[in-house]
Amino acid sequence: MLTLIASVLGVVATAALTRTWLLAAVAALGWAISYGLFWVLHKAGRGGLGYGDVRLAGLIGLTTAPLSASATWLAFLLGTLTAAGWAFTRPRQPGSRHAYGPWLLLGWLAATLIPLP
Repeated sequence: MLTLIASVLGVVATAALTRTWLLAAVAALGWAISYGLFWVLHKAGRGGLGYGDVRLAGLIGLTTAPLSASATWLAFLLGTLTAAGWAFTRPRQPGSRHAYGPWLLLGWLAATLIPLP
Protein backbone atom coordinates (compact mmCIF):
# COMPACT_ATOMS: atom_id res chain seq x y z
CA MET A 1 0.00 0.00 0.00
CA LEU A 2 2.84 2.39 0.79
CA THR A 3 4.42 1.69 -2.57
CA LEU A 4 1.14 2.52 -4.31
CA ILE A 5 0.79 5.76 -2.36
CA ALA A 6 4.39 6.74 -3.12
CA SER A 7 3.89 5.92 -6.81
CA VAL A 8 0.69 7.96 -7.02
CA LEU A 9 2.41 10.89 -5.32
CA GLY A 10 5.32 10.55 -7.74
CA VAL A 11 3.02 10.55 -10.76
CA VAL A 12 1.05 13.55 -9.46
CA ALA A 13 4.24 15.45 -8.62
CA THR A 14 5.69 14.72 -12.06
CA ALA A 15 2.45 15.80 -13.73
CA ALA A 16 2.38 19.01 -11.67
CA LEU A 17 6.03 19.88 -12.30
CA THR A 18 5.78 19.26 -16.03
CA ARG A 19 2.23 20.66 -16.25
CA THR A 20 1.26 17.56 -18.18
CA TRP A 21 -1.91 16.40 -16.43
CA LEU A 22 -2.55 13.93 -19.23
CA LEU A 23 0.32 11.94 -17.72
CA ALA A 24 -1.63 11.47 -14.48
CA ALA A 25 -4.75 10.49 -16.42
CA VAL A 26 -2.81 7.91 -18.45
CA ALA A 27 -1.27 6.52 -15.24
CA ALA A 28 -4.72 6.21 -13.65
CA LEU A 29 -6.06 4.49 -16.75
CA GLY A 30 -3.07 2.12 -16.77
CA TRP A 31 -3.75 1.24 -13.14
CA ALA A 32 -7.48 0.71 -13.74
CA ILE A 33 -7.03 -1.53 -16.79
CA SER A 34 -4.19 -3.60 -15.32
CA TYR A 35 -5.82 -3.99 -11.92
CA GLY A 36 -9.20 -4.73 -13.49
CA LEU A 37 -7.93 -7.41 -15.86
CA PHE A 38 -5.92 -9.15 -13.16
CA TRP A 39 -8.86 -8.92 -10.74
CA VAL A 40 -11.04 -10.71 -13.30
CA LEU A 41 -8.33 -13.38 -13.69
CA HIS A 42 -8.12 -13.68 -9.91
CA LYS A 43 -11.89 -14.18 -9.58
CA ALA A 44 -12.20 -16.46 -12.62
CA GLY A 45 -9.30 -18.62 -11.42
CA ARG A 46 -10.80 -18.92 -7.91
CA GLY A 47 -7.62 -17.72 -6.26
CA GLY A 48 -5.15 -19.39 -8.62
CA LEU A 49 -3.76 -15.91 -9.15
CA GLY A 50 -3.17 -14.30 -5.77
CA TYR A 51 -4.60 -10.93 -4.81
CA GLY A 52 -1.08 -9.62 -4.23
CA ASP A 53 -0.43 -10.22 -7.93
CA VAL A 54 -3.58 -8.20 -8.72
CA ARG A 55 -2.34 -5.25 -6.66
CA LEU A 56 1.12 -5.55 -8.21
CA ALA A 57 -0.39 -5.54 -11.71
CA GLY A 58 -2.16 -2.27 -10.89
CA LEU A 59 1.11 -0.77 -9.70
CA ILE A 60 2.87 -1.91 -12.88
CA GLY A 61 0.13 -0.35 -15.00
CA LEU A 62 0.33 2.88 -13.01
CA THR A 63 4.08 3.23 -13.44
CA THR A 64 4.52 2.01 -17.03
CA ALA A 65 1.48 3.50 -18.78
CA PRO A 66 2.92 7.05 -18.67
CA LEU A 67 5.99 5.72 -20.49
CA SER A 68 3.96 4.05 -23.24
CA ALA A 69 1.39 1.34 -23.82
CA SER A 70 4.24 -0.72 -25.26
CA ALA A 71 6.13 -0.54 -21.97
CA THR A 72 3.06 -1.81 -20.11
CA TRP A 73 2.54 -4.71 -22.52
CA LEU A 74 6.25 -5.51 -22.48
CA ALA A 75 6.33 -5.61 -18.66
CA PHE A 76 3.47 -8.10 -18.49
CA LEU A 77 4.74 -10.12 -21.45
CA LEU A 78 8.27 -10.49 -20.09
CA GLY A 79 7.02 -11.22 -16.59
CA THR A 80 4.60 -13.87 -17.79
CA LEU A 81 7.03 -15.54 -20.17
CA THR A 82 9.79 -15.76 -17.58
CA ALA A 83 7.33 -17.06 -14.96
CA ALA A 84 6.06 -19.70 -17.38
CA GLY A 85 9.58 -20.68 -18.40
CA TRP A 86 10.61 -21.05 -14.78
CA ALA A 87 7.47 -23.01 -13.86
CA PHE A 88 7.81 -25.43 -16.77
CA THR A 89 11.42 -26.24 -15.91
CA ARG A 90 10.72 -27.08 -12.26
CA PRO A 91 9.27 -30.35 -11.03
CA ARG A 92 5.73 -29.89 -9.78
CA GLN A 93 5.19 -30.91 -6.18
CA PRO A 94 1.61 -31.86 -5.24
CA GLY A 95 -0.13 -28.90 -3.65
CA SER A 96 2.68 -26.45 -4.42
CA ARG A 97 2.20 -23.09 -6.09
CA HIS A 98 4.48 -21.02 -8.26
CA ALA A 99 5.24 -17.40 -7.41
CA TYR A 100 4.22 -14.92 -10.11
CA GLY A 101 5.01 -11.61 -8.38
CA PRO A 102 8.81 -11.75 -8.58
CA TRP A 103 8.58 -12.43 -12.31
CA LEU A 104 6.15 -9.54 -12.80
CA LEU A 105 8.68 -7.29 -11.06
CA LEU A 106 11.43 -8.58 -13.32
CA GLY A 107 9.26 -7.82 -16.36
CA TRP A 108 8.55 -4.33 -14.99
CA LEU A 109 12.25 -3.69 -14.43
CA ALA A 110 13.17 -4.82 -17.93
CA ALA A 111 10.36 -2.82 -19.53
CA THR A 112 11.36 0.38 -17.74
CA LEU A 113 15.01 -0.04 -18.70
CA ILE A 114 14.49 -1.01 -22.36
CA PRO A 115 14.18 2.11 -24.52
CA LEU A 116 11.08 1.91 -26.73
CA PRO A 117 10.13 4.18 -29.62
